[in-house]
Amino acid sequence: MMNRKYIISTSISVLLGLLSADVLAVSEQKIASTMFNEEAGQPDPVWNNRHAEGWFWRDLDPEEQEPEIIEEKPLKPAMVDPNTLYPPMNDPLADPLATLETLQKAVEASKARAVLQPTHENLMNWIQVQNELLRKNTLFADNWQRLVWRNPEYDYNQVRPSNPVALKAYSQSYKLDRREALREISKEYGLYFVIAESCPYCHEMAPYLKRFAENYGFTVITVSTDGGSVPEFPNALYSPEFAERLGVKITPAIILAKPSEGVIEPISYGFISLKELETRIYRLFRMEPGEPVYNATTSRLQP
Repeated sequence: MMNRKYIISTSISVLLGLLSADVLAVSEQKIASTMFNEEAGQPDPVWNNRHAEGWFWRDLDPEEQEPEIIEEKPLKPAMVDPNTLYPPMNDPLADPLATLETLQKAVEASKARAVLQPTHENLMNWIQVQNELLRKNTLFADNWQRLVWRNPEYDYNQVRPSNPVALKAYSQSYKLDRREALREISKEYGLYFVIAESCPYCHEMAPYLKRFAENYGFTVITVSTDGGSVPEFPNALYSPEFAERLGVKITPAIILAKPSEGVIEPISYGFISLKELETRIYRLFRMEPGEPVYNATTSRLQP
C-alpha cells in the first residue's frame, strides 16, 4: 500500500516537473524571440535599449495611461493698435453696426487695462487710443460743419440764430408776427373763462386775461361754476352745466371757441402767465405740430 502511494506521488512530481520545464522553455523562447530579431539574425534594438527600465517595469495600456497635464499659461491680451482702430475712409462697410461695436469693445478694453493695471505700457496705449478718438471726432465735427456751410437748408441757425445780434432781430420779428397773428385770430374766435369765486387762482388769473383781451381784441365770456365772480369780469354766467359741456374739471380754465362752427379748443387749465397764453394760442393756430420754433424766414403772415 505504501509502495503504491509512493509511486503515485513520484509520478505526480515527475509530471509537474515536466510541465514546469515546458512552460519555462516556452517563456524563454518568447523572451528570446522578443530580444532577438529572427529575420535579421540580430538582437532586437528596441529590447536592448530598454534595459534601464529594470525588472519591475510594466507597460500600461493606452486606456490606462494617464494623460499628461499641460498647464496653460494665460495669454497676454494684445494691445489696441490706434492706427487700426478705425476702418479706412474709402473702404465699404459690410456691417457698420458690428464695426462700431468692435471699436467700442476695443476702446473699453484699452481703458479697462489701463485702470486695472496702470503700467507705463497700458497707460501709454490708452492715451494713444484717446488721441485717435479725439482726432476722429474732430474730423467728424469739421466735416459736419463744412457740409452745413455748403447746404444752408441744414443749418439750424437759419431757423433760430444763436448770434446775439441775429437773435435780437429774430425776437423782434417773432413778437411782431405773434401780435399780428393774435389780432387776426381774435376776429373769428372768442374766449370762455371758467372760474369759481372760491378759487384763489381764478382771482390771480383774471387781471392777466383782461390785459390779454384788451391788447388783442378778444371777447371774453365768463362762466362761473359756483355763482360767484371776479372783479375784472363781474358779469359771470352761472352755468355749471355749460362748464361741464366744455369738459372743464379744473378752474381757472381758458377755452378758445368759434361758436358759429362749433370749434372748442382748450388753451389752459390752472394759472399761466400772459406770455405763455400768447404763445399757446399762437402755436395752435400758426404752427404745425412738430415745428419746434418760430421761423422768421417762413412766417405765414409774410406776403
